[in-house]
Amino acid sequence: MDFNNKRVTVMGLGSFGGQVAAIHFLAQCGAREIIVTDTKSADQLTESLAQIAGLGCVTLRLGGHLEGD
Repeated sequence: MDFNNKRVTVMGLGSFGGQVAAIHFLAQCGAREIIVTDTKSADQLTESLAQIAGLGCVTLRLGGHLEGD
């Protein structure tokens, strides 16, 4: 699948690393924007957020999911 210059939504950042790996993969594949949504707050996702902190293509929407995403 071609993710180059695409806008992708990842629902659920989680705490076990699978989604973090997926986000890194999408960034390496050239995704233009990766919207990451999770029902948890930033305080609850500290470790996972630290692992994606340097990726400029990530937009966070924490504390709930928006239908538009």
